[in-house]
Amino acid sequence: MSGNEYIPLKGDSNTFFERLSDYIKRFDSKWENVIKGASNEKIDKYLELATQNNKQFVIPKEYFIYLKKMGEDDGGLLEDFIKGSTNIDVLIDYFEDMNKFPEYYDEIPLNHVVFGHSVEVETDIFLKYYNNFDYEINKTVSINPEFPEDNWFSSTFEKLLFQSVLFRYIGTIKKYVKECVVPINFIKKNKVVDSIKVMNQIDDVCQKYGMLKAWISDQYNYIAYNDMGIIYMKLDFNLYGDIWSDNEQFAMEISDHIRAIWLKDEN
Repeated sequence: MSGNEYIPLKGDSNTFFERLSDYIKRFDSKWENVIKGASNEKIDKYLELATQNNKQFVIPKEYFIYLKKMGEDDGGLLEDFIKGSTNIDVLIDYFEDMNKFPEYYDEIPLNHVVFGHSVEVETDIFLKYYNNFDYEINKTVSINPEFPEDNWFSSTFEKLLFQSVLFRYIGTIKKYVKECVVPINFIKKNKVVDSIKVMNQIDDVCQKYGMLKAWISDQYNYIAYNDMGIIYMKLDFNLYGDIWSDNEQFAMEISDHIRAIWLKDEN
């Protein structure tokens, strides 16, 4: 594959599923045969339960499409990425259990809806929406709505899906993978993390290697590519990620260069 084939096409919500499906088929031709959508009845039940603290919530088009096309089974797309289940049956059962504890809903801030739950670590994953008077919606995906700087995922639900595809499949087509971990706790080191500055510092390194920043990047995830390989760096408690390439030296040099930025600052 050439470098630009690692990255999905950009578009709007009207082409969301077609673009997602096309992207996944580059890596897995059988994916669409595995997924299973949720019925309107289940979607209505889920929304009734999930929005008890926010009856004005309007489901975004991309998430509605996700539920309709793969609400019962997304072929494992998000499960590994967010370390939790987004299966609509699991979520309905979870909310019905939570109905025994009305105070649970009081703890969910307005403009938030739970779209995933990890039984293993008892963690909710939220979508957060702000509707302004023009009915535009800004979306973020995080684990903890009270302290979003502690647990970032993605800036939009659309980007979350495409990032999860890259995370799931890119390692299957490249010969080498080089882990890149910066051993610094950014949350402890800085009370407020300038995530945009961090991403720009990574971008400066990647540009020197002729890599182009992908549109699915955001202030929490950095993705860049060229014909030599692709890099995915993520920022939450720490800065970490992988560089995939058919050239081991290429991957090692970028990893060492990125690590050197913050290790130099520590010293």
